[in-house]
Amino acid sequence: MAATLKLILIALGFASVFLLVGLLLRSKIKVLQKLFLPASVIGGIVGLILVQVFSRVGAVAEQVTNYVSVMDALPAILIVPIFASTPLANFKRKDNIGAAAGKATAGIANGVFWLMCGIFTVQMVIGFGVNFFMTKAGSAIPFYKVWGFELAAGFTGGHGTAASIGAIYSGIPAVAEFASQGKDVATTFATFGLIGGMILGIIFINIAARRGTTAVMKKPAALEGVALTGLQKDVSKQESLGRETTKSFTIETLSVHLAVILGVVLASYGVSALLGRIPAIGSLLKQLPVWSIAMVLMLLANKLISALKLEWMFDKKVVQKLSGFMTDFAIVCAIASMNLKTIATFIVPIVICSVIGFVVTYFYVFKLTKFITGTEAPFEHSIIAWGTSTGVLMTGLVLLKVCDPNYETSTLNNFSKGFAIMSIVQAAILGVVMPILIGKTDTLGILLVSLVMAVAFTAGAVIVGIVRRKRLAKVTV
Repeated sequence: MAATLKLILIALGFASVFLLVGLLLRSKIKVLQKLFLPASVIGGIVGLILVQVFSRVGAVAEQVTNYVSVMDALPAILIVPIFASTPLANFKRKDNIGAAAGKATAGIANGVFWLMCGIFTVQMVIGFGVNFFMTKAGSAIPFYKVWGFELAAGFTGGHGTAASIGAIYSGIPAVAEFASQGKDVATTFATFGLIGGMILGIIFINIAARRGTTAVMKKPAALEGVALTGLQKDVSKQESLGRETTKSFTIETLSVHLAVILGVVLASYGVSALLGRIPAIGSLLKQLPVWSIAMVLMLLANKLISALKLEWMFDKKVVQKLSGFMTDFAIVCAIASMNLKTIATFIVPIVICSVIGFVVTYFYVFKLTKFITGTEAPFEHSIIAWGTSTGVLMTGLVLLKVCDPNYETSTLNNFSKGFAIMSIVQAAILGVVMPILIGKTDTLGILLVSLVMAVAFTAGAVIVGIVRRKRLAKVTV
């Protein structure tokens, strides 16, 4: 046991070094700054290169393999507390939007929800479609039946969701043997999406500024300083990590938050074991990922916290920092432990899916968002949706910050509301719908169900747009 814990500690130590190297490179290399690559992604790539080098050195090859095996397993473990933390401290608060602003933006948040669910499922259709048609065409590539789901997990889900693919597949007997491959493919999609989405996003912003279609920015973006390096050296401008709700002589605030998160994780594993013992349906319920159970339990924990009037003890900013800290390690470990042979095997369909994914995502997001928002900052709503559906939420926020630096439009408020609800639906698709589909049907069946979901969500977005236009027309009459 001690030897295993030591192995984990050393593996985390290497991951920490990779993160710091990534931070150093990001702060010094202009190209990396302009790509807005997180230190975790840069560090993960550095780690991947070093792993490939030292795994071929006979004297340390076995030790490197052991450390890599730990890093390969860590994302699937860390994803449980990461997802468990998501609902914590999401207590109801009154909206401060004025009445006039409320009329202008009414329904946009709902539209964002349908839009983001739609693009997630459309990306699923693209992935499964490439799998199905290349297989039917007699491709020699060894597709497994669920190959292609990784596109949506990597693009709209991001590196954190990509890291969870291994855990999802490993819990489904039909595809358990492809858990490692799925994680590697999804992580590759996430990396392609993050880099491509950011580069294209900056190009889109500059084109829009020249055409005068941006609501706030009047000239092409010129980023410098903190906006590029991500480092705030001015102590007077450094923000707080969050509220200190307890005093350290009793217990640290971080300890309270982390204890609740890990307590829910513990309960989730217990519930998962109990569900697996239910007669008749136990085998089906056992396929539910632990992290999806953890999210539900945390929602219940929120209710209990509110009932006990303990909301003051929990700060959403602290929760986000804890989640971000775990996500950084999950990402760097996922990338550093990728199997290059797997990527080489699927590189052709990965590139095909990525290209189609970028093109379809662009037209879907920009056209449909404009239809939903009308004249209410259509480009700003589109660019944050683009960044989020090709990278992560932070990618979308960075792109929005470029063209709306002071958040003068209603974009951030509308998107955050719609995306929060979409995240719950995405988790349900990841943790409930997909495991059931994977266990019960083939690639064609999964493709058809994905298509039905994509059509339904798209129809929802279109209906929101139509209703908004009718309401605004009545207001202006």
